[in-house]
Amino acid sequence: MAAAPMDTPIQLFPADGKPPYVHLRETTSTFSRPLGGNEIGYVLVRGLRGYADSFTIVPLACSDGLTLNDDEVIKACAALRLRHPLLASKVAYSTERPPELVYHSPLTEAHALREARAQIELHAFHDQDTTVDALLDRWLSATPEDALDLRNGTCSLYWGRDIDPRSGKYILGFMTPHFITDGKRRLNLVRYMLDLLVDPGRAQRELAAHFSGKMPIVDIPPSLEGLFPDMSDTTPAELAKAKAVFDELVKYRSKSVSGLVPDGVIAETNLQPRFVRKVWSLEETRRILKTCKAQGVTITHLANVAGAFASVQRPGVASSGGSSDEDSYYFEFSQAFDVNAKMPRLTSNGETETAIRIVIYPVTMAVPRAAAADSAGKEAIWEAARQFKERNAAFLQSPYFWHLVRFYGAIAIENYMAQMAGKPFVPYMSSMGDLKNVLPIRYPVQAPQMNGVANGTSNSHNAEVRILDQISSGKIDPQVANFLMYTFDDRLNLQFKWNAGRTSDSLINGWFDRVVEIISQAADQ
Repeated sequence: MAAAPMDTPIQLFPADGKPPYVHLRETTSTFSRPLGGNEIGYVLVRGLRGYADSFTIVPLACSDGLTLNDDEVIKACAALRLRHPLLASKVAYSTERPPELVYHSPLTEAHALREARAQIELHAFHDQDTTVDALLDRWLSATPEDALDLRNGTCSLYWGRDIDPRSGKYILGFMTPHFITDGKRRLNLVRYMLDLLVDPGRAQRELAAHFSGKMPIVDIPPSLEGLFPDMSDTTPAELAKAKAVFDELVKYRSKSVSGLVPDGVIAETNLQPRFVRKVWSLEETRRILKTCKAQGVTITHLANVAGAFASVQRPGVASSGGSSDEDSYYFEFSQAFDVNAKMPRLTSNGETETAIRIVIYPVTMAVPRAAAADSAGKEAIWEAARQFKERNAAFLQSPYFWHLVRFYGAIAIENYMAQMAGKPFVPYMSSMGDLKNVLPIRYPVQAPQMNGVANGTSNSHNAEVRILDQISSGKIDPQVANFLMYTFDDRLNLQFKWNAGRTSDSLINGWFDRVVEIISQAADQ
């Protein structure tokens, strides 16, 4: 019997003259690029223990008998990986060239589901709060055994469900290296995941559309440096103006700066991760934000100044640099800026791109010693906050902004090394703002478009998934202590992470309490 003819004959020698491997499906669905300078910096810092890898943990509650099953979580994760390929990427290392990000777009739906399943930790728990606390402790810690091996993947997803399915309680967690994405964009991923889980059949439809060719493959996003404007044609005169602006903005760096002085040592054998969070009530939050607005500043301005003032108002707890005969205290703050505000980027499917889009910049200022004293009164706090606002805006709104960012690159390395040597510092601040539009609290179940109900079961059309809390932080960094500020569920949150082996609990606890006190009292009538 003659063999049946093949529908598509194998072209061993393509007519276009290119080598045959160029046309292989595996070739056309593989994407790669070298890590950018910013990304390599994170890779070098994280080491084998995953220092500063970032995460979000979200406890969930479902209403009206809604349950979410593991299979639909896997489908949602698979769909999300197709939309945001850095979640499915790996890092290829070589002794001959810089590390590269590599993304292998799955060949089939079955491959996509298997790869997604391998990325998910599925757990069952008896007590949601206890399990959230345990996961937070585990992810804050930096052990080689628990760190992501970037050669195998750049994301870990945690899914926990109550041992009693009637409770409707779940836990969702995302862990990535910090060079893959930042806090706000990771919250986008949480929202996208929940949107998929409450829309019956949506993840399956997206997978089917992708593998039928109806949806284009999303490529790896460019590095942060690849987005910077080309400034190679800047004239020497214009470059000199930019440098003069920068020198003015950082002029107080030549002084002996004040801040916290580490009282421990940096040692991998003595890592002691610590995490503390202050959550103000609804009424307190409204009063604080209203007062800040009346004073012409934001809560971020106030919180930065509170951190600086607290470091010189508690001499038994926090120390300061400089001699006591100086007329002023000098502070240098490190701030995070989301460049998406200056150059918004969306993926080909219209979602916010998942990638690191943060630059660090400095704010330096001088405050008279008398104004920073514990007894100086609230007006001194507000005056300093307005000065911070002015100097902060001078950097961010400068026509030379991109030049200033590049000038700061070398100084940032200097600062890191100086802190390792024990120089006084004001902790790094990152502010995510009001998360209301980034991560809504409630996710109503959508009307099903196919057989089945809500990726699980429910007896009510009013079922919803509700976020009970969100915790965003990162694995301990042996030498960096940092703030994170945001408003979630209309409540102001200020959290702080540090290594107690480097900056002791006795140093930090009194200082942080004073920071909270300054913020709260500044808004008192």
